Amino acid sequence: MASAGTGSHRAGIYRLSDEERVAVRAGLEDAREGNFATDEEIEAFYQLHRYPAPISGIASSRSNR
Repeated sequence: MASAGTGSHRAGIYRLSDEERVAVRAGLEDAREGNFATDEEIEAFYQLHRYPAPISGIASSRSNR
């Protein structure tokens, strides 16, 4: 028996659905084009999901939409 935390429960191959595959391809295309979330979009995400906000200016160093 494998001990807890070994990751053995994750063995196997995950198959993307067609919808997930489309989303991944769209995200990769956005990245190739330099389209990243703005600081405001990131802040809104963190507010919506109630996560502590990251250090400000993270997206500023990248090309914004």
